[in-house]
Amino acid sequence: MAAGNLDQITEDLKSMQFDDEEASKYFINYISDDTDRFNDNNNHLCHDNDVRSLPNSLLVTPVPHDLFTDQQMRDEFEQLFRIYDPHIIVLYLKFFQRVRITFTSSQNALQARLHYHRYSFHGTIINTYFAGPMAESHENPDKYLRPPEPDKLYLISPPCSP
Repeated sequence: MAAGNLDQITEDLKSMQFDDEEASKYFINYISDDTDRFNDNNNHLCHDNDVRSLPNSLLVTPVPHDLFTDQQMRDEFEQLFRIYDPHIIVLYLKFFQRVRITFTSSQNALQARLHYHRYSFHGTIINTYFAGPMAESHENPDKYLRPPEPDKLYLISPPCSP
């Protein structure tokens, strides 16, 4: 596989936004004639630094209101994600109307995110998002403004009350 194609795939995975023409090439994994990037199990990408830099947690929102009270619906919901990782940790955030799912690896989180984004669950279209910033290993540190150097590290207190 050419280095240019690999760079393009990496950028697409990071942005998770595909053009209509390119979307036909993607489904959970990149599909091509080159099989050297795949393990024996064709549902998993080879472990590379780009996939490992992704967070291993997903946020799922919006979720049906009954998900927070109905145990049978919770079991059904969790079973969707246990396909990718049987050892997930599920945290229901009722106040925010979302669910946080932590996987054992970022690769499992990526596969679940790609499969269940814009998925219909009990009449509600759920969206999946990574629950944390994506680490950029090749990011230029001079690209963004830095905070000023701390010259004075003390606070001025107000006067005491009489």
